[in-house]
Amino acid sequence: MHLRPYGGWAFVASGFAYMLVGGALATAMGLRWLAAPLWIPAHTHMFLVGWMTFLIYGLGYLMLPLGLTGRYPLSERAAWAQFWLAHAATWGVAAGTLLARMEHPLAHPVILAGGVAQLLAASIFAINIVGPAFRAAPPTAPRFDIRPTT
Repeated sequence: MHLRPYGGWAFVASGFAYMLVGGALATAMGLRWLAAPLWIPAHTHMFLVGWMTFLIYGLGYLMLPLGLTGRYPLSERAAWAQFWLAHAATWGVAAGTLLARMEHPLAHPVILAGGVAQLLAASIFAINIVGPAFRAAPPTAPRFDIRPTT
C-alpha cells in the first residue's frame, strides 16, 4: 500500500481503528463480557494513546511540513518504520497493562519495551516532520500561503 504523503492516511485510518477497538472494549466491559478492573487500563491505552496518537501522526504527515515549509518529510521509509513501531508499542503497552493487572512477572519488561518503542516512534516522527525546515535543498512542493486575502 502506497499512500502519500508518507502514510498519513494509513495513520489516520489506524487511529480510527483504535477508536473502534477502545469503544468495543468499553462496550464489552459495560455488558460485563470482560472484567472491567482487568481491562480498563488496556481500554484506556487503546482509546487514548492508540486513537489520539495515530490521529496526530496522520494529520501531521498530511499537513506538516509540506504546508509550512513546502517540503516533504525527510524519509518515507522512516515514516513507515514509525508506523509499524508505533503499532507494536501500542499493543505492547496494552498487553503489559493486562499482565500487570494479573501480577505477571513479565508485565513491567513488556510495558518498558512498549514505552521505549513509543518514545522511538515519537522521535522518528519529530525528526521526520521538523527536519525539512533545516534542509538546504530547494522546496519540492509549493508552499501554502495562510495569510488572509483582501
